[in-house]
Amino acid sequence: DGADRVTIDGSSGGIGRYLTIRQTNVSYPTLTLLNDARKNTIRNCVLEGQLTSASTGIVLFSTTTGTLGNDSNTVTQCLIRNVTAQNNSIGIYASGTTTTTNHFNSNNVIADNIIVNPFLATSTCAGIFVTTGNSDWTITGNRVYQEAIRVFTSGITHYGIYVSNSTGNNFTVSNNRIGFADSTGAGFTTHTISTTALARSYYGVYLSVGTTTASSVQGNVIGGIVDTSAVATIYGWAGIYLVGGAINVGNVTGNTIGDAGTGSISCFRYSSSGGATGIYSASTGIVSISNNAIGSIRTYGTIGATNGSASIYGIYATTGTLTISGNTIGHASTGNSLDAASQANTASSQRVWGIFSSSSLGTTTISNNLVANVNNSSIATGTSSSSEFIGINVTAGVNLISGNTIRNATTSTMNTNLGSTAAMNGISHSSATAGQFISQNTIHSLLNSAAASQANIIGISYNS
Repeated sequence: DGADRVTIDGSSGGIGRYLTIRQTNVSYPTLTLLNDARKNTIRNCVLEGQLTSASTGIVLFSTTTGTLGNDSNTVTQCLIRNVTAQNNSIGIYASGTTTTTNHFNSNNVIADNIIVNPFLATSTCAGIFVTTGNSDWTITGNRVYQEAIRVFTSGITHYGIYVSNSTGNNFTVSNNRIGFADSTGAGFTTHTISTTALARSYYGVYLSVGTTTASSVQGNVIGGIVDTSAVATIYGWAGIYLVGGAINVGNVTGNTIGDAGTGSISCFRYSSSGGATGIYSASTGIVSISNNAIGSIRTYGTIGATNGSASIYGIYATTGTLTISGNTIGHASTGNSLDAASQANTASSQRVWGIFSSSSLGTTTISNNLVANVNNSSIATGTSSSSEFIGINVTAGVNLISGNTIRNATTSTMNTNLGSTAAMNGISHSSATAGQFISQNTIHSLLNSAAASQANIIGISYNS
């Protein structure tokens, strides 16, 4: 309460964690910073809790009755976990005073911590959860994972790292590892559901921030995840979800969603319109998505033996002033890096799209991306099916599409549509806005393997 320049160090000479601070009351955090607590450091500690609320955490950055907020504090190299045999909702939680921006909790650093088992079956849970009354945070080098299979009994949302304050700016989320089953990056974080009708969502990194100073998402690794849900939205699973604000994703150091192999991320869907998305952006701000690697994602539709569909979208943006450049969707050499594995044999809509934009704000630049080694196993038939592969798909606004390579895509769909809904399109363009530019793209090795099909393969479909 108002503490300044206090250091709690659980190490011996900088080595090990020999101090454990445990809270067994399900309503109270283990450590709290409030009322202008500033320039404090908590490091090399084991911090344990068993919270049942989604509005607090083992470490809580709280409000202030002062004038400055809880600023310039550091939590580093701590092990933050549930009490043995108990659940805990959130590792680090921040909700500050919103009276003025001076009251915000700002310039806090969350670095190199291990955050284990943030899980409640019936409530929102997250490794790190930063909400209103916060700005200018650095969240870097942390590891967030589950050690056991988690069974959800309510349609909640689970986050690795959550940052949401539309008046907060200059957040940095970098070099974190989200998923897997231990701190080395081995095994899988596994989420499942108690009934096949349960719709729940998962986001590795979630940002809704301000537009004054861009926030930054760099060098994060999201993988080693098995996720099951009946959620019926394409963003029910997203590696990175951008809701609002000015955000740079990968312009300094690309993020990795999945890995260079196959099956790092598996999504099972009990809904015919569900799927998985590498990066989803709904921000109306200036957004740059660059140099990211999105691959090793496999989806399964589980309605019946073969009828379920589950789509994959590499980058999906609905609005904003967009630059999408230098990303790898799939992999340069690993086959079926993105793999919609279900046959989806009804007139369903199992889609594999590399990059999609429907933004009508400014000029959308899509350049120098690679979409390669992706597969859609759908065998849906006829003109009533929209099962398809599209490398780059734009439907609105002014678009500059140049220097992209789209290759080594396969499908078995018997969709017989023409134009933008054909079985395979390297680039599909259907914006009615004047001033389009499509140049110097390379498209080859698109294969439809259906034994008996009148499916169409189109290099560039231009409909305006």
